[in-house]
Amino acid sequence: MKDKTANYALTEHHFGELSTTEPNPRARTRLLILHQYSIGKSTSEISESMYISKHTVWKTRRKFWEQGLSSIYDLHRSGRNTKLSEEDINKFKALIVQEQENRGGGHLICDDIVKLAKDHFNAYYSRNGMYHVLKRIGMSWISARTTLPEHIKLEDVEIWFQDETRLGQQGSLSRVWHYCGQRPRLVKQQQFLASYIFGAICPEKGSSAGLILPTINKQCMRLHMEEISRHVEDGKHAVVVMDGALWHQENLNLPNVSILKLPPYSPELNPMEQVWQIMKQRHLSNRCYEKFEDIIDACCDAWNMICESVDLIKSLTQRNWARV
Repeated sequence: MKDKTANYALTEHHFGELSTTEPNPRARTRLLILHQYSIGKSTSEISESMYISKHTVWKTRRKFWEQGLSSIYDLHRSGRNTKLSEEDINKFKALIVQEQENRGGGHLICDDIVKLAKDHFNAYYSRNGMYHVLKRIGMSWISARTTLPEHIKLEDVEIWFQDETRLGQQGSLSRVWHYCGQRPRLVKQQQFLASYIFGAICPEKGSSAGLILPTINKQCMRLHMEEISRHVEDGKHAVVVMDGALWHQENLNLPNVSILKLPPYSPELNPMEQVWQIMKQRHLSNRCYEKFEDIIDACCDAWNMICESVDLIKSLTQRNWARV
C-alpha cells in the first residue's frame, strides 16, 4: 500500500472503461471526473460539462492523488446506528410482545418501545419515527381479548352480561293509560340527585347480581365483580360480557370471573340494555324523588322485582350467539 502523501498518476487506470462496469452510482460519477482529468480537461470544464461544483471536482482529484483508486468509494461512517436492520426486525417485534407479557398488567407506551430499540439494538428513533416503524413492520395497536384460565373447561363456563345505568331526579316520562282525547300531565323533576345500578344477569340460569352505588368508577366496578363472584356456582367460571367503559378493566378479573369486552360502539349486543328499558318503563318512570334515600329505595325495589321474574330475564337476555 502506497503512502498517503504519494502521488497517484492518472495514467495508471483507464477510468472510462472502469466507469462502464461500476455498479455504485457515486463511484461511477467520480470515475467519470477522473476520466475527464486524464484526457486533459480542466476543473472548470469538467464542472460545466457534468453540472458538478468545482469544489467537488477538485476534491475528487485530490483524494485520488492521495489515496488512489480506493478514494472513489465512500468510507463506512462510524457512530451510532439510527435504524433497525432488516435482520433485527423480527427480533424487535418478538421483544415488544415479550415485554408486554412480562409487565403483568397495563401496556407499553411508545416511549417504552423507543427505549427498547435503543437499549437492545442501538437504534435511535423519535416518538413519531417509532410510530412509522411499528406500522411498517406490521405491529398494530389493538384491543386485547380475554382468555380463560388454562384449568377451566368450556363446559364449566357461565355467560353473564353486565352494565350500569343512572337513575335520579331527572327521570323519564313514559306512556300511560288515559281518557281518549286527553293528554295527562306528569311532573318531571329538574334536580340532580342520582345513583347508579350495577347489574349483571346470567341468561342460562336466570341468575342476577346487582349493587346500588352512589357513583361510578373502578372501585365500584371491583365491588360488583366481587358480587358477581359470589353468585357463581362452585366449580364454574363466569365470563362477564360488557362494553368498553373506562372502569371495565381486565385487572379486575377474579379467580372465577373474567371480563370479555364487546366491540366498540355496539350497545345493541348487550341485552342488559333491554333489561334497563323494561325496568325504567315499568317501575321507575313518571316518578319524583324528594331525597337521595328515596332514589336508593326505588332502585332496590325495581331491581328486586326484575330479578324475581326469572322467565322475563331469560326471554330478554338469551342470545343464540352467547351459548357455550
